[in-house]
Amino acid sequence: AKVLARLEHPGIVPVHDVGALPDGRAFYTMKFVRGQRLDTYLSDATNAAERLRILERLCDAVSFAHANGVIHRDLKPQNVMVGPFGEVLVMDWGVATRAAAEAGTVAGTPGYMAPEQARGDRADERSDVYALGAIMRLLIGPEIPKPLGAIADRATATDPAARYASVESLAADVARFRAALPVDAYREGIAGRVARVGRKYAVPIALVLAYLVMRGVLLLLPR
Repeated sequence: AKVLARLEHPGIVPVHDVGALPDGRAFYTMKFVRGQRLDTYLSDATNAAERLRILERLCDAVSFAHANGVIHRDLKPQNVMVGPFGEVLVMDWGVATRAAAEAGTVAGTPGYMAPEQARGDRADERSDVYALGAIMRLLIGPEIPKPLGAIADRATATDPAARYASVESLAADVARFRAALPVDAYREGIAGRVARVGRKYAVPIALVLAYLVMRGVLLLLPR
């Protein structure tokens, strides 16, 4: 509750009150959240653009927490809610810490927990980057485009030093992909560059080709 009280963000569920009951038990009161867990919501959110939007909103909330010195340490689809109006909320901050966790503390969920967390080593912002990369793989699915696959690979690197240094860097690379720009994690060849530019300017290219075809037809027709 004390950790969440520092995090006023649309993507983080606020704590309204905290205290003790007459019998001494501690309590806290939070906003009631309506929606679906991310792992359940994915069956409906089949659009790739929508899934990347969810990832970017998730990154935004986690990045805000990091800017305020808080590491989640248990990011996973079960701890993310998607509201009826597209809200993306990060839940369950029960193992969050205000600073980098000291060595010897094991916290997280297998499959989304960074290797250093599983070993009980020191965890920091890059541990949350690892979990976001694992969530990204689930969001995109098995037919992941190569640039997005490279982003996920960098985010989930075994060595923390090989990952994105921050959630902002991860989100920026995803944003570059959405804008049909080169991403830092992927070295594209000439064919990949042509395909990317073709996707970005598909409509203008189609209009130019249609114009050229029509001009050719008119030239071939008898006067």
